Amino acid sequence: MEIRNYKYNFIDAPAKAEGQMINPDDYNFTPPKEKPMNAYNDLMSELKEGETVEGIVFGDYGWSDFGEEDCDNPIPKDKRGVLLTLEQAKPLMDGWTYHGGFGSPECYATYIWTNERIIWVTQYDGSTNLDSAPRHPMNCTPDMPGG
Repeated sequence: MEIRNYKYNFIDAPAKAEGQMINPDDYNFTPPKEKPMNAYNDLMSELKEGETVEGIVFGDYGWSDFGEEDCDNPIPKDKRGVLLTLEQAKPLMDGWTYHGGFGSPECYATYIWTNERIIWVTQYDGSTNLDSAPRHPMNCTPDMPGG
């Protein structure tokens, strides 16, 4: 089941007396514009200022390719397990996202090396996101993914 958040425009709604029931039909119902899924954009928004991608390796989709038939832009099997530059990986990252809902992962397992971190896909309670660790040993406070 897909849950969507919609915005109600209260400006066009008639005023209601206190305690009076609200009729949803009185409101201008505006569904949000759908953003196309794009893992490249997800990655770019994850990068810190001055951080650059040095290499990317893709693995299987979801759990052993479960659900890949629903992917709009499947990554060819001969490109998986192969170290790619960001430029080589970019066209393969359209049509799916790292930020999935609940259930089986709907993205490719990925390792991303930057000049500062190593980034990978993580999953907590069925929700997927990107997580990372410093690329080199350093003083830092580790966090606990999923909590």
